[in-house]
Order: sequence, then C-alpha cells, then structure tokens
Amino acid sequence: MVKRRSVFAVLAIVQLFFATLAIAGKIALRELSSSALVLAALMAVSILGERPSARLIPSAVHIAAGVAVTIHEQRAREAGPSPADQSMVEV
Repeated sequence: MVKRRSVFAVLAIVQLFFATLAIAGKIALRELSSSALVLAALMAVSILGERPSARLIPSAVHIAAGVAVTIHEQRAREAGPSPADQSMVEV
C-alpha cells in the first residue's frame, strides 16, 4: 500500500511539472527576444547532449519557424496600430 501511495505522489508531481511547463514556455516565448530564444535552444541542445543528425536539423527548423510565426503575430498585435493608422482613426 505504501508503494502505491509513492507511485501516486510521483505521478502527481510529474503532472504538476508538465502543467507548469506549458505556462513557463508561453511566458518565455512572449517575454524573451528572438536571439535569447536561439541561445536557449542552443544551450538546451548542448545540455541534453544531442548530436546533429538528419532528423534533428529539419525538426529544429520547423519548430523555430512555428515559434517565429507565433511570436511575430503576437508582437504585431501588442504593438498596436501604426502612427499613420492612428491618425486616420483620430480624424
């Protein structure tokens, strides 16, 4: 019975970790600059000990492209209208 409780405790901790991981990722994407994201990705590759391969490089390019599109759209919305558009609205 004790072993079963410890398994449930570990599962609860893992679920909590993955729930907060998504929130931390979203905050990092919103707050960090593009160069900081590239440096974080390079550090993660070196820390995890990944070796460049035929699968890793195209996968990284696809992930980076998706992140770039997401960041660009979000930052464009946050920037608001351009001064020319704002003057047209105020007239």
